[in-house]
Amino acid sequence: MRAVRTPAPTVTLEEYDRQVARGMSEAVWQNHVITLLLWCGFPRDTIYHTRNSIGSQKGFPDLVAIRHRAGVSTLVLVELKRQNGKLKKEQEVWLAALRSIAAVVNGMCSTVRVVVDVWRPADRGRILELLRNETWKE
Repeated sequence: MRAVRTPAPTVTLEEYDRQVARGMSEAVWQNHVITLLLWCGFPRDTIYHTRNSIGSQKGFPDLVAIRHRAGVSTLVLVELKRQNGKLKKEQEVWLAALRSIAAVVNGMCSTVRVVVDVWRPADRGRILELLRNETWKE
Protein backbone atom coordinates (compact mmCIF):
# COMPACT_ATOMS: atom_id res chain seq x y z
CA MET A 1 0.00 0.00 0.00
CA ARG A 2 1.14 3.46 -0.82
CA ALA A 3 1.04 6.07 1.85
CA VAL A 4 -1.18 9.00 1.10
CA ARG A 5 0.72 12.26 1.27
CA THR A 6 -1.08 15.32 2.40
CA PRO A 7 0.13 18.52 0.79
CA ALA A 8 2.11 20.93 2.93
CA PRO A 9 0.11 23.93 4.05
CA THR A 10 0.60 27.02 1.93
CA VAL A 11 2.06 30.00 3.73
CA THR A 12 1.96 33.49 2.27
CA LEU A 13 5.10 35.61 2.15
CA GLU A 14 3.58 37.96 4.74
CA GLU A 15 2.87 35.05 7.11
CA TYR A 16 6.40 33.73 6.62
CA ASP A 17 7.88 37.18 7.36
CA ARG A 18 5.80 37.44 10.55
CA GLN A 19 6.99 34.02 11.71
CA VAL A 20 10.63 34.89 11.02
CA ALA A 21 10.23 38.27 12.75
CA ARG A 22 8.82 36.66 15.90
CA GLY A 23 11.86 34.42 16.34
CA MET A 24 14.59 36.91 15.39
CA SER A 25 17.05 37.93 18.12
CA GLU A 26 18.00 41.57 18.55
CA ALA A 27 21.59 40.81 17.47
CA VAL A 28 20.43 39.22 14.20
CA TRP A 29 17.97 42.08 13.68
CA GLN A 30 20.78 44.60 14.20
CA ASN A 31 22.84 42.89 11.48
CA HIS A 32 19.84 43.04 9.13
CA VAL A 33 19.35 46.76 9.84
CA ILE A 34 23.02 47.53 9.21
CA THR A 35 22.73 45.69 5.90
CA LEU A 36 19.62 47.74 5.01
CA LEU A 37 21.48 50.96 5.85
CA LEU A 38 24.41 49.93 3.65
CA TRP A 39 22.07 49.00 0.77
CA CYS A 40 20.47 52.43 1.08
CA GLY A 41 23.75 54.31 0.75
CA PHE A 42 24.83 54.86 4.35
CA PRO A 43 28.63 54.56 4.45
CA ARG A 44 29.87 51.86 6.83
CA ASP A 45 32.08 54.36 8.69
CA THR A 46 29.03 56.52 9.57
CA ILE A 47 27.02 53.68 11.15
CA TYR A 48 27.60 53.49 14.89
CA HIS A 49 26.59 50.97 17.57
CA THR A 50 27.99 50.87 21.10
CA ARG A 51 29.42 47.37 21.44
CA ASN A 52 29.86 47.46 25.22
CA SER A 53 27.50 49.82 27.00
CA ILE A 54 29.08 49.44 30.46
CA GLY A 55 29.60 52.95 31.76
CA SER A 56 27.53 54.52 28.98
CA GLN A 57 24.38 56.58 29.50
CA LYS A 58 21.42 54.20 29.79
CA GLY A 59 18.73 54.32 27.15
CA PHE A 60 20.61 55.92 24.25
CA PRO A 61 19.46 54.45 20.89
CA ASP A 62 21.18 51.32 19.58
CA LEU A 63 22.16 52.66 16.17
CA VAL A 64 23.20 56.05 14.81
CA ALA A 65 23.79 56.50 11.08
CA ILE A 66 24.52 59.48 8.83
CA ARG A 67 24.22 59.80 5.07
CA HIS A 68 24.81 62.75 2.73
CA ARG A 69 23.22 62.07 -0.65
CA ALA A 70 21.45 64.01 -3.39
CA GLY A 71 21.69 67.26 -1.44
CA VAL A 72 19.99 65.77 1.63
CA SER A 73 21.70 64.89 4.90
CA THR A 74 20.00 62.17 6.93
CA LEU A 75 20.62 61.37 10.60
CA VAL A 76 19.08 58.13 11.86
CA LEU A 77 18.80 57.37 15.58
CA VAL A 78 16.98 54.09 16.20
CA GLU A 79 16.29 51.73 19.05
CA LEU A 80 16.20 48.13 17.85
CA LYS A 81 13.85 45.69 19.50
CA ARG A 82 12.83 42.10 19.02
CA GLN A 83 9.34 41.81 17.61
CA ASN A 84 7.71 41.80 21.05
CA GLY A 85 10.48 43.60 22.96
CA LYS A 86 9.53 46.38 25.36
CA LEU A 87 11.18 49.77 25.74
CA LYS A 88 12.79 50.58 29.08
CA LYS A 89 11.97 53.87 30.80
CA GLU A 90 15.42 55.30 29.98
CA GLN A 91 14.91 54.45 26.30
CA GLU A 92 11.53 56.18 26.27
CA VAL A 93 13.10 59.32 27.79
CA TRP A 94 15.88 59.45 25.17
CA LEU A 95 13.49 58.79 22.28
CA ALA A 96 11.06 61.49 23.42
CA ALA A 97 13.86 64.07 23.71
CA LEU A 98 15.33 63.15 20.33
CA ARG A 99 11.90 63.18 18.65
CA SER A 100 11.30 66.71 19.93
CA ILE A 101 14.50 67.91 18.33
CA ALA A 102 13.82 65.92 15.14
CA ALA A 103 10.42 67.61 14.77
CA VAL A 104 12.04 71.05 14.92
CA VAL A 105 14.85 70.19 12.49
CA ASN A 106 12.55 68.39 10.04
CA GLY A 107 10.10 71.29 10.10
CA MET A 108 12.72 73.97 9.46
CA CYS A 109 15.09 72.48 6.93
CA SER A 110 14.44 70.76 3.61
CA THR A 111 18.03 69.51 3.18
CA VAL A 112 18.33 67.77 6.54
CA ARG A 113 16.13 65.06 7.95
CA VAL A 114 16.30 63.36 11.31
CA VAL A 115 14.75 59.94 11.83
CA VAL A 116 14.12 58.87 15.43
CA ASP A 117 12.26 55.59 15.78
CA VAL A 118 11.94 52.11 17.25
CA TRP A 119 12.49 49.44 14.60
CA ARG A 120 11.29 45.85 14.86
CA PRO A 121 11.77 42.99 12.37
CA ALA A 122 8.21 43.30 11.02
CA ASP A 123 8.97 46.95 10.12
CA ARG A 124 11.49 45.96 7.42
CA GLY A 125 9.35 47.10 4.47
CA ARG A 126 8.50 50.44 6.10
CA ILE A 127 12.18 50.97 6.97
CA LEU A 128 13.31 50.35 3.39
CA GLU A 129 10.71 52.79 2.08
CA LEU A 130 11.80 55.40 4.61
CA LEU A 131 15.52 55.03 3.83
CA ARG A 132 15.02 55.09 0.05
CA ASN A 133 12.78 58.17 0.07
CA GLU A 134 14.97 61.29 -0.05
CA THR A 135 12.05 63.70 0.43
CA TRP A 136 10.54 62.04 3.48
CA LYS A 137 9.67 64.27 6.44
CA GLU A 138 8.61 63.00 9.85
